[in-house]
Amino acid sequence: MPPTPPTPPSPPDFLPGGWFGFGIGCDNCEIRQERGRKRFTFRSLPRVESVEPGSPAARAGLRRGDRLTHIDGLALTTPQAWRRFGEVEPGQRVRWSFTRNGQAQTTEALASRRPDARATARAASPSAAQRLRFSGTVGDTEVEVRGAPVTVTRDPRTGETVIRSRDLTVRVRPEN
Repeated sequence: MPPTPPTPPSPPDFLPGGWFGFGIGCDNCEIRQERGRKRFTFRSLPRVESVEPGSPAARAGLRRGDRLTHIDGLALTTPQAWRRFGEVEPGQRVRWSFTRNGQAQTTEALASRRPDARATARAASPSAAQRLRFSGTVGDTEVEVRGAPVTVTRDPRTGETVIRSRDLTVRVRPEN
């Protein structure tokens, strides 16, 4: 049996300040804190895994399964786009380019304040606590996540899937 790799450190407060109401997943991406700034790296194009009803993403027409390709005209696999993605603030308008069923499309969405940022001031409503944030397959298991907005990443080297929210990290490692 191969040795178990060391547990990575807890993730930083990685979510951008601006919120669109979609969760993403990608096969080769990374989120980390670098010199006090959020650093996103997309080496493969992220998929939209979930869209919150009534969110800026929903109003802009984004759907689960869309593959994001650009932010404000910057290819998401470039350092300029990684920076832009991490620096989005509430009130900023962002142009998203994506593919759906092989067709290129573009839409605009106005970032709002993260709903989970208000959760520290007051308890989240029961309906918000049950809101679907991610639904998909991890290995050969169907997974559903409800509650706070999440980001889902997959490491193709290890097969590990990581589901993160503002204060939670779930790591799913395949058995070898």
